[in-house]
Amino acid sequence: MVPRWVNLTGTPLPNGYIDLWGQNWFVDFGAALGRTFGAYKKRWFTEDVYAKTITPHPHSGEQIMQLMAPNTLSLRAGDWFDFEDPIPVPAYFDLNPKSRRIYDDMEADMFAELGNNITVEAMANSAASIKCSQIASGAVFHDDAGNWTEVHDSKLRVLKEIVEETSGQPLMVGYYFKHDLIRLKRAFPHARELLTQQDEDDWNAGKISMLLAHPASMGHGLNLQDGGCIAVFFSQTWNLEHLQQFVERIGPVRQIQSGHPRPVLVYYIMARNTTDEIMFFRTIGKAETQNAARELVNRRRAA
Repeated sequence: MVPRWVNLTGTPLPNGYIDLWGQNWFVDFGAALGRTFGAYKKRWFTEDVYAKTITPHPHSGEQIMQLMAPNTLSLRAGDWFDFEDPIPVPAYFDLNPKSRRIYDDMEADMFAELGNNITVEAMANSAASIKCSQIASGAVFHDDAGNWTEVHDSKLRVLKEIVEETSGQPLMVGYYFKHDLIRLKRAFPHARELLTQQDEDDWNAGKISMLLAHPASMGHGLNLQDGGCIAVFFSQTWNLEHLQQFVERIGPVRQIQSGHPRPVLVYYIMARNTTDEIMFFRTIGKAETQNAARELVNRRRAA
């Protein structure tokens, strides 16, 4: 019913080429990539229903970008603005012996004893992965009622070190689990959760030294660059879009546009040899795939 449709996105394929069909359908109604998502998957991917994985064929990326190129343009901010990419700062720590035992038991047996007759169990590998991520963060839900038990406070101590290392500069801290938020508020009473427009205004006015936010709920539409230039991921994520959009709230382009010539630092607090590391490197791999696809579609347009 409209003569022209334009899609705009900063994260076109956060989970790989599988993300492109739905976006491109609105542009050409499936002319390039197929009328249905099922046909798209069948043509360019191998799906393992048991492992719940969808893997592109070696030639898929090249072919998909070639078909999308006539209707697709990739613009990089770096071609128009003089800035440096956000600087990643991995902040590692080792689990203490008790926490390591709990983590290893959950990873190997999908069951762990937390002490005081409290146990935690996962019924599937995917659930066990989530439990492992919670344990790495410092606490884990142990029943369906939402009750949780603290396993360690190592990430909180690392965050305190980051506060000292950055000389008290404002920090935008991303968390994922409810118990993360509770524990962060207890450890940092001055921290404020991002909930309202007033919170956003106070952050940008320099009245908040630590802003707590869930990346899935504030990844788009917020301009927080006036309040600071340092982001911290207290918990890690599999979702590249959440990660990139969270950082972009205070990102380099926004810093320049607002007249703040300062670098953007991104701390990743990670328990060594846990799902934290796996998620961190997996999202880096997704980002590399996304960047390669952007370059590929522009080369195809030029050809």
